[in-house]
Amino acid sequence: MHFQALGAEQSGLYSKLILDYLTEKQELSPFISFWPNEAGFAEQIEVRKKSAVDRKNLVACLRNQYGNLDLGDAVSANLDSLLRDTTFTLTTGQQIHIFLGPMYVYWKIVSTISLAHRLKKQYPDLNFVPVFWMATEDHDFAEVNHVELFNRSFVWEDQQSHAGPVGRLSTEGLPELTDDLASLFSRQEEWKIFENQFRAAYAEESNFAKATRRLVHEFFKDHGLVILDPDDAQLKKDFLPIIKEELLQESSKDAVQVTSEKLGESYGLQVHPREINLFYSGDKGRERIVIEEGMLQTISGVPLGEASAIDTWLEAKVGDISANVVLRPVYQEVILPNLAYIGGPGELMYWLQLKGVFDHFSVPFPILENRKSVFIIGNKVQSVLEKMNLRLDDLFLDEDELRVKALEVSSDGLVSLKDDLDELLELKDRIIGKAASIQASQAKPLAEIFNQSEKIIKKIDKEIFTLQEAGLEKSLEKVLKMKSLIKEKGFTQERNQYIVQYLLQLNSSQIIEKLSAGYQDLGPVILLID
Repeated sequence: MHFQALGAEQSGLYSKLILDYLTEKQELSPFISFWPNEAGFAEQIEVRKKSAVDRKNLVACLRNQYGNLDLGDAVSANLDSLLRDTTFTLTTGQQIHIFLGPMYVYWKIVSTISLAHRLKKQYPDLNFVPVFWMATEDHDFAEVNHVELFNRSFVWEDQQSHAGPVGRLSTEGLPELTDDLASLFSRQEEWKIFENQFRAAYAEESNFAKATRRLVHEFFKDHGLVILDPDDAQLKKDFLPIIKEELLQESSKDAVQVTSEKLGESYGLQVHPREINLFYSGDKGRERIVIEEGMLQTISGVPLGEASAIDTWLEAKVGDISANVVLRPVYQEVILPNLAYIGGPGELMYWLQLKGVFDHFSVPFPILENRKSVFIIGNKVQSVLEKMNLRLDDLFLDEDELRVKALEVSSDGLVSLKDDLDELLELKDRIIGKAASIQASQAKPLAEIFNQSEKIIKKIDKEIFTLQEAGLEKSLEKVLKMKSLIKEKGFTQERNQYIVQYLLQLNSSQIIEKLSAGYQDLGPVILLID
């Protein structure tokens, strides 16, 4: 196994905004705290040293969330270290999925752990704890209830009518779905270990959040990953002052709009704030909170309490109040001694709209670290490409561009009339020019003759190209199939392929070791040759 870097722009994965961010374009400086480089982390550490969080409450809540799980030495040590002001967190997050989700979830976590290792080498006297923030309060069930494997869909059907936080769902139906999934791997005895882990988590844990924690912990406990469930009334008490201000003053909307207007002068926007950027989870599911005639209530009309009497009821209800995309990042930074958020390009786009919100609430804005985008490619793929005189990064070309390049670099060489046609056009200009200088009326008939010849030559050139393409069709089919491993139907490998598909290939310890060692040099896009 080895890594090969690919240029961010060459990959075609990133918008102009993210490409500019990755190159540290100074026009983006007003929208961040510090750049994700050595100097930036040094400054962010100093800022975080001056910004206290309730470490005792954080650790107590985390230990309570882990319940009876065997923490393991690395996680236990990291929880202990969080009580000390020389420890900082690095956080990534994701809505929880069945069977751990798409591959990008894995690369988010691995990127975060690797960054923690890298910073520990730079600052041996400090501690850096990787945190996985389970977005258990999200309510988009349809986004997380399925996996697609080997042209088969596995769908968790039992909870379709549920509109509340997905983390609170019963795991009913998931043990049976595990049985269906296991049938795909029945010939691979090694997969039995993972099958048993899924079945035990889904059968023995009381809800989807706890089951997901158990699974993620099984895979990453030896690397010290700390898993946090934000749907915790005790944690939210530290966020209570901001919740109260948001309900009474609707502060975040104006703060986002000011920042967004400036950013929107050059780039597209992801976030469009509400008047109140909070939800309430009750009998009717997770609903937006609005204010009507002095009464705070859900969008469907379920009353929460009078705004004038907010101190009498808010603390009792805070466990069921959750933040949307605007305030969730603020909640994260309030309860964690966090240095950086590690996210994908879509996440970084909306984070860049939020600096004004953080400034308003006097909460440190984290460094934004683009997660590694990693594409797994087999050695056989590399071998086939080499025989066709193609490179691995050619798989990121558009399909038409890849076809043309495959023909151009084929060992037989591409026969084309293009150069001859260019010579003809030069000759055309000279002849018409000379004829027109003697008698202008001769220019038009000469041009018509040349134009007709040009059409005929182009037609023949296309026919020649088609014949050559047919001769290479089998090889092209192989190459295009390989390309589909990278990107198919507009979705990359990271999004349309799932962690369970690669469990037997993923040696996390080896991957983290190599990624930590070359974290900066490898860049944002990496090919993993296995």
